Amino acid sequence: MKILYLLVVSFSLILIGCSSTYKVSDFASRDKFYEDFNNFARSKSVKITLNNDSSFNAERGAYILNDSLMFISIVQKEEKIDRNEIKDIKYSGTDITNLTAAILLKNGNSVIVRNINPLSDSSVIAVVSESNNGYLPVIKIKKISCQNKLLGALLGFVYGIPAGYIAGNSLYFFFSSPPGRGGAGSNVGTDLFLCGLFSAPIISIIIGSINGYTYTYLFSQ
Repeated sequence: MKILYLLVVSFSLILIGCSSTYKVSDFASRDKFYEDFNNFARSKSVKITLNNDSSFNAERGAYILNDSLMFISIVQKEEKIDRNEIKDIKYSGTDITNLTAAILLKNGNSVIVRNINPLSDSSVIAVVSESNNGYLPVIKIKKISCQNKLLGALLGFVYGIPAGYIAGNSLYFFFSSPPGRGGAGSNVGTDLFLCGLFSAPIISIIIGSINGYTYTYLFSQ
């Protein structure tokens, strides 16, 4: 089984390195670089890294306008919602310790909250998610990256097929009986071949979906 482990680790390292990187120099002009970025990232969750290496996520996309990066980030904070503000509450979920609810307020607005904790006076304390619009001068940005989990899983499957075949054959070679001797070793070798053949793609898919395929736009180069 060490052979299977080593092969999966080797192909996992390939998956970890699966990425596409774009620099300003790859395009005819900086405006073309910005245009390509806008078409890609406008509706995707992206990670924004600044020149000082601090970073944050913009969950609802980002785009560049007039040398400024515009983005929407989600801020989660615990709030108390007074009973006098609440018109109706619709709970969802079965875990009493982590309830989610849609709260309709008397002013006509509605909010989706989680970890809701009803109080004795019919008020509630819950984690509320709010969308914040933000902007940054492009000159402060080092890079912006985005992970595609589905593509990572697909590549994991593609790389996992040859890994499984190699692992299966290797296990069969080392653990089956020599030709002409028969015995239970041949059956063990066949079982291990099938184990390697099917296990490696599954493991590679899992690793690929976790790592994802990373797209990175470099702004500091």
